[in-house]
Amino acid sequence: MWYTWLRAEAIFDIVFPKLLPFMRIMVPVATVVLYVPSVVAVIAAVTGSSSVLTAVSHLTMAVSSLLLLLFDVTVCVSFSLYLRKANATIGLLDSQNDRFRITCFYGLVTSLFEGLSVFGYVFALTRVSFLEYQTIMVVVRALVLCGYCTLVLLKVALHRQKEARRAVRTISTGHSTYSSRFSSLPRSKTSVPV
Repeated sequence: MWYTWLRAEAIFDIVFPKLLPFMRIMVPVATVVLYVPSVVAVIAAVTGSSSVLTAVSHLTMAVSSLLLLLFDVTVCVSFSLYLRKANATIGLLDSQNDRFRITCFYGLVTSLFEGLSVFGYVFALTRVSFLEYQTIMVVVRALVLCGYCTLVLLKVALHRQKEARRAVRTISTGHSTYSSRFSSLPRSKTSVPV
C-alpha cells in the first residue's frame, strides 16, 4: 500500500487535488491497520488459538481488507481518470508524463491482483471444508505474489523508460556538439554556385 501511494501521490494530486490532504493522513493510518491481523495471529500462536481469537483474526482481516480495497478503488479511479485525460490531452503526452502513464498501467494491474486476492480471501472464509479453504488460500497467495511481481515489472519499466530518455538526451547532446563544432569552422571566402 505504501509503495503504491508513493507512486500514486503525484497522479492523485493531478486528478483529486482536494482529497490529497485526507489521503496523506489516511495512508499511514491504514498501513498500520494492515499489520493488526499479523499481531493477532502472533498473539494466537503464543497464547493458543481460541474461538475468540479466531473471530478477532477474521474481523481484523476483514477490516484491513476493506481498507485496502477502498484504497485500491480510489487509486484505480485516479489512475483511470489520468489515463483518460492523458489520452485526450496532447500536452500530457510528453516524455515526463510517460512515467505517470507507466505507473498508472502497472498500478491498475497491481490493484486488480490485490482486489482479486481480497475477494478470494472472503470467499475462502465461506468454505466449510478445510481442503477447499486451503486450496483457495493458495490461489489468494498466488494473486498476492502476482501483485508483487507487477510492482517489480513497474520498476523495470520505469528504469527502461529512464534509460531510453537518457539515450535520447545523449544522442541529441552529441548531435548538437558535432553541429556546434561544424559551425565553428572557418567559412570559405569563395562561394560555390548552386
